[in-house]
Amino acid sequence: MGAGNPKLSSFDSDKFEPNTYFIDLSGDFDEINERLTEEFGKEPDEDLVYQEMAELGEFGFEDLIESLASELGHKTWELRSRANGFGELTCAFREEGLIMTEGERCYVITETSSEYSHFPIAVIPNFKFETFLDDAEWEMQDKRDWYDARGKSLAAAIDKLAEKRWDKEMKLFNREAARVLETLYKWYPSSMSGRCGAWTSGPVDPKQLAA
Repeated sequence: MGAGNPKLSSFDSDKFEPNTYFIDLSGDFDEINERLTEEFGKEPDEDLVYQEMAELGEFGFEDLIESLASELGHKTWELRSRANGFGELTCAFREEGLIMTEGERCYVITETSSEYSHFPIAVIPNFKFETFLDDAEWEMQDKRDWYDARGKSLAAAIDKLAEKRWDKEMKLFNREAARVLETLYKWYPSSMSGRCGAWTSGPVDPKQLAA
């Protein structure tokens, strides 16, 4: 639960809208408070506990990216690069989506307003429908006369071919995305939740994880 849940999107939001999940990278306040109490021999100030949580969150964030790269063979993206910041990948006003890692057919993304204690994450295709549309249009450019002579729509044929190729690629993407989400659940079984709406999130069923 949080004061507003980020909602991540994709480059083709009219064709694919990803599920937004959340993981807690910062650790549990009570557990950290208890550990610091044992270390110092007295209960620490709350500010110190929150500082420790922030440091753990930053470490957990870096570890998450490195682990995805190591476990799944993903390529990491430079988060501070000017080339990595996409307004269309988040529904949050004045925020940007960030690509953390890239697989064969997917991006693992978050956004600039992310909090380590309620860290949004989603898996989206790293390909765009317009690419398939452009390819189909180029391949069929010499067939206009054939379609016109028969009273058929070349544009409709182009769309159909692009959709067929998109659907084929999406099947492969869904398999890859499922592996990413299953891996995240394996790492964060007790702290991974799913977006239920603008203000709520809830437990996820590992058998129903889907991009």
